[in-house]
Amino acid sequence: MPKVTVTNSKGLVQSTGTGVFFDSTSIEKPTIFGLAYAAAAAGDLSPAANTLTAWSFVGSAADIDLPAAVAGVRVAVQFAALLTGTGTVDVDLAGTDVFRTGSLIESRNSNKVVYDTSTAGETKLTLTPTAAHCYWDLGSVLIFTCLDTGVWDVEFITKPDPAGTGLTGTAAFAA
Repeated sequence: MPKVTVTNSKGLVQSTGTGVFFDSTSIEKPTIFGLAYAAAAAGDLSPAANTLTAWSFVGSAADIDLPAAVAGVRVAVQFAALLTGTGTVDVDLAGTDVFRTGSLIESRNSNKVVYDTSTAGETKLTLTPTAAHCYWDLGSVLIFTCLDTGVWDVEFITKPDPAGTGLTGTAAFAA
């Protein structure tokens, strides 16, 4: 462990020891930097690895089938149209892939912000929109990051219906 002293001229100065190593790779913030871009029409979606897909989902039930979770792969899906329907979006994982246990996803219940927590073995994320006042709408982005092969982490950057309250809609993990 390093010993640090305080000097008037230099502030904190390490006088002995080897310093402290901090591995920041285990807490990387999800990002869309460096991803390729693609656009997709409404309907079922199979986004490519390392791609941000602007998806014209408007509210008819649809599936997002993620590629295999291979360490280093990222997938982002942006909702690129205003919601007009209430059909669910089911995010399905490939093969034996799972969501990281303990992951949180923002949702709504009785007009309040709540979170669903993933449990061991969950392989699906279901988003249920509302045609008005949904907390996730045009511009919202799902970012899936794989740090460990076979395991997806998810971040949901939400933007509410621009003409609504953002008080409705749900998201939940499932097996």
